[in-house]
Amino acid sequence: MGAGTIIATVVVVVLAGVSGALASSTAWLPLVAVSAAYLAIATAGMAWAERSAPQRPAQMLALQVPLVVATIALSEGRAYLVAMPLVSMAVLFLRLRHAIALVVALVAVFAVIITRSLSLSGAAQATVGFASASGFVVVFSQLVRREREARAEVERLHDRLADYVTQVEELATTKERNRIAREVHDGLGHTLTVASVQLQAARTRIEDREVDERLERVQHILRDGLGELRRSVSMLRVSPSSPQAFARAIAELVEGSGAPDLAVELVTEGAPRTLPGAIGFTLYRAAQEALTNVRRHARAHRATVRLVYEPERVVLSIADDGVGADALSLGHGLTGLRERVAISGGTVEFETAAGRGLTVRVEVPA
Repeated sequence: MGAGTIIATVVVVVLAGVSGALASSTAWLPLVAVSAAYLAIATAGMAWAERSAPQRPAQMLALQVPLVVATIALSEGRAYLVAMPLVSMAVLFLRLRHAIALVVALVAVFAVIITRSLSLSGAAQATVGFASASGFVVVFSQLVRREREARAEVERLHDRLADYVTQVEELATTKERNRIAREVHDGLGHTLTVASVQLQAARTRIEDREVDERLERVQHILRDGLGELRRSVSMLRVSPSSPQAFARAIAELVEGSGAPDLAVELVTEGAPRTLPGAIGFTLYRAAQEALTNVRRHARAHRATVRLVYEPERVVLSIADDGVGADALSLGHGLTGLRERVAISGGTVEFETAAGRGLTVRVEVPA
C-alpha cells in the first residue's frame, strides 16, 4: 500500500466515523473541531512515516490518543471508527506488545464511555464489537508490517547478492588477467629481452658505423617495446578495486613516457575512487596509446595527461603542443583506442589543428 492509499483510507474512515455521529450529537461543534484536529495529525503523521520511519513513533501517537478519546466521548461512542487508524499506526510503528497494550486501553476507555449512554447488555455488545474491529485491524496491520519487512529484507539480500556477483566477476577477471600477464611476461617479454641482449652482443663485433647506428636504433625500439610491455603487464595485474593502484599505474606510465626533449605532466582533478576493472584498464590503455602517438608522431615538447573524476563519469584527456594537423588521419592505434572505449560505453574526441598539437579526450561512465 502506498502513502496516498493509506492516507485516503485514514480520511475516509475518520469521516465515516464522525458523520454518523453528527446527526445525533448535541455537541457537534466540539466534535467537528476535535475530529478535524485528529484527522490533520493522523494524516500528517502517516505521510511522515511513509517518507521515512519516524524516529519517535510513541510521541507521534501520543498526540492522537487524547483526540481519539475525546471524539469517541463527544459522540457517545458512535464515532468509534476514528480509533481504527490509530490502532493501525500503533501496530505499524510500535512493538507489537506496546500496540496491543494501547488497544486494550482503548477498549477499556470505550467501555467506560459507552456505559453512560447504553444499558449494560448494550454496552457489552458495543464493546465486543469495538474490540473485534480493533482486533481485525491489529491482525491486518501486522500482516502489512511483516510484508514490508519481508520486502525490505528481500531488497537487502538482492543488493548483497549483486555485490557478491560483482566481486566474483572481478575476482575471475583479475585471475584471468594475471594469467595473461604471466604468459606475456614469460613469453614475449623473455623474447624481447633476449633479442636486445643479442643485438648488443652483435654490435660489439660490427665495425661498420652506419650498420651499428641502425642496430642501435633497432635496440632502442626493442627497449621501448619492452618498457611498453612491462607497463601493460603491470596494469594487467592492478586490482580493479584499488584506486591507489590505478593512480600509481597511471603515474608510472606518465613518468615513463617522458624523454629529454618531451616533458609529460599528470594532473588529477576530483577525488579518486574505485573504478570497475574494465574501465580502469580502458583508461590506462587510452593514455598509453595517446602518449605513444605523441612520442612517435607529434614532435612535441610538452604533453599533459588530465584525469578528472566527475560524479557519474571519468574524463581523461591527453594534450600535446606538437605539430598537429588540419585533417586528422587515424592510424591503427587511435582507431583501436576508439573501439576499446566504445566497448566500455564511452566516447573519444580528437581536437587538432596545424601547429596547435593534438588533444585526445576520453569520457567513460564510472
